[in-house]
Amino acid sequence: CIDVRSEVLRRHLEATGPWATLGFAGFFGVPVAVRPFGEDDPHASCPVLLRPRHLVDEHPLPEAADLAARHLAGRRRLGGLKSLVKELKAGVAGSFGYIEATGLAHGAAMMLRTLSPRLAERLSTGFGRAVMPEVS
Repeated sequence: CIDVRSEVLRRHLEATGPWATLGFAGFFGVPVAVRPFGEDDPHASCPVLLRPRHLVDEHPLPEAADLAARHLAGRRRLGGLKSLVKELKAGVAGSFGYIEATGLAHGAAMMLRTLSPRLAERLSTGFGRAVMPEVS
């Protein structure tokens, strides 16, 4: 494999048995579509010239049911917020009010990303996990 993102997976596969990985850009010769937990539609996870022949459907472990419920609730809240922001930006009056109401926060976030990108990333990741925790 030539894609560094798949290097961890490649090493793990080869360590579990007498396997040798061949492929390109993270593709291991298995044309699959993946439906992540909480999503309705799967996406192809193979080169565009191939059609997925298998479906990988993500489900949480039974012991993670509470976390899964929090994840789905957070996903719905974030989806609703994104829809609201998109609609506010689309209208003439709404976009003006949106910028007036959130401009200072956007400016502060932009300054933080410029001056301390690592801190900005940690804060963003922490907020995301608090609102929509990862599920095993």
